[in-house]
Amino acid sequence: MKLEKLVNYSFDYSQIEKDHYVVQGYTVASDNFVVSAYSKLSSLKRKLGFKEQNSRLYIFDCSRRKLIGNITLNHRAHVGGVAYDCYHDVLYVTGARGRVYAYSYELLKKWMLENKKRVFFSSKTFDYTSIINDNGAINIRNKDALNTVASAASICYFDNTLYVATCSEVGCLVAYSLEYSSDNREVFATPVVISKNLPAAIQGIAIYEDKNIRYLVISQSYGKSFSAIKKFELMNGLLHFIGQEVVNTPGMEGIYVDSFGNISAVFENSLTTSYITHVDRLVEDIDLSLEDKFIVGGRKNQRIVENNNKNRKK
Repeated sequence: MKLEKLVNYSFDYSQIEKDHYVVQGYTVASDNFVVSAYSKLSSLKRKLGFKEQNSRLYIFDCSRRKLIGNITLNHRAHVGGVAYDCYHDVLYVTGARGRVYAYSYELLKKWMLENKKRVFFSSKTFDYTSIINDNGAINIRNKDALNTVASAASICYFDNTLYVATCSEVGCLVAYSLEYSSDNREVFATPVVISKNLPAAIQGIAIYEDKNIRYLVISQSYGKSFSAIKKFELMNGLLHFIGQEVVNTPGMEGIYVDSFGNISAVFENSLTTSYITHVDRLVEDIDLSLEDKFIVGGRKNQRIVENNNKNRKK
């Protein structure tokens, strides 16, 4: 089902923080808000021997704007991005080492509602096999896509295309053309557009179209600095900056734009209710001092990714 009706995107996701999880990706899937989150314990609990739990997907009812359940995945990746293909009912979730996992959303939600106990959900249970990688994983860390140090930080779906972006000093964007098998059990992803001139410290991305012009909307944040939402005209991999809105709250993460231009976003460790705005409000010029902070943050994040990749090779 394609969500074209006006929706109240304001919802409370405070339970995620109460569960000691950190908010990351966000999208709308059918009649649900979906928020991805990873486990993070205090330094005291880690010293006492407690361990981080596996990452989760939190599912909220759009109409009642209430939490209806969560799904514990079978890995501990930061799950920075989540996207929904409404035509094939497939939910994409970022994983570790540049991977993006594809799930049947109908079966995933059915599994959640039928299992009252919090048992692990394996990507191998309801996966969509990819020609790029097995076990349902699309691996964007490929020489024909981003590069060897890139990570799938955020994703969005639009017009049979999966857009994948990095959170780094200079952001990269890859558009994957998706092709599903006749039985809808396999998805093949081919990189068609590569853009390597995005802003730094991207946390969330969204695509929308207005009068046959395609736009990219991104959220930026890092550390305790203010967040920003930027809008670009997107054409053949080239970006033309239109405007931005500076949000006086740090930690903006996942972002979603509907067909009416309504923007909603979630935050880690700051706001516990979604932020609402509109694409028409993205009219401010670039704030150079804030941009410098994003560049520093993106550089730090890129180093973390590089170090993690080196450690995995040892």
